[in-house]
Amino acid sequence: MNLVKENLRIFIPALVDLVDEKDFPWEKINNLFTQKIKDRISDSNGEIIKVEASIYDIIVEAKKQNLTAIGLLDFLNKLFEELTDNLEASEKLLIKSNVKQMLISLDNKYLNFLGEIATLNNLIKSKAYRLIAIEERIPNGKSIDFKLQHINKQKPILVEIVNIHLDSKKVENNPEAIRTYLTCKLTKKIESKTSNLVKKIQFHLIPVIWGSSKDLKIYSDFFKSNSLNMLDVEEPIAYLTYSDTAGYYEHYFQTISKLFKEINPSP
Repeated sequence: MNLVKENLRIFIPALVDLVDEKDFPWEKINNLFTQKIKDRISDSNGEIIKVEASIYDIIVEAKKQNLTAIGLLDFLNKLFEELTDNLEASEKLLIKSNVKQMLISLDNKYLNFLGEIATLNNLIKSKAYRLIAIEERIPNGKSIDFKLQHINKQKPILVEIVNIHLDSKKVENNPEAIRTYLTCKLTKKIESKTSNLVKKIQFHLIPVIWGSSKDLKIYSDFFKSNSLNMLDVEEPIAYLTYSDTAGYYEHYFQTISKLFKEINPSP
């Protein structure tokens, strides 16, 4: 039995339905997961150790009725339902690589691939773009996450996603500190992609910010009245789920300035 596939089938069935072809590396993913568990047990020496939560740790927490974990898995399933509905057959073949990378990330780096997939979903369901390629090579040997076709303008565009993970201990409710932090992060990303280019390549950079609801609220308030004014850099996107104790979940993955309603989000 492939434990990874079976658990995903229970908690994120739409993901399995999207990629479940004969060539999808379920056995490889399961073997990596099994080895990771063995390594954790070996490293722990019988003691409790703190680990970065992977998607599989989220599933374990959901089995324990952790409402936050259940909410995240509900978001993931709805995300893959939308991708199944909105992607064409050729696009589904392309996105399988991103899904595989998310599933073999056995720590919280899976969020980086989730950020890419969820951002692509936003672009596709806007009905303005179609996916042409992933990891599009540019002349300096680097790659850009997505090559898309703008349907109305009939021209290709390149889109790069940069995931930013906020550290609550370092988040300051200070506009200049936020501006400096983001500008530094985004400038480094742009430079990493454009180094050694003889001719400029235009691409759109979309930041995805991950953090607690408290930290995201600080950044949301910043972008309600501020802009980074960086060429071809879009306003950051972030994820937030509103929930109640009755098991109702309302998910948002959108521009951060519009993330919060006039109610208190769940922690």
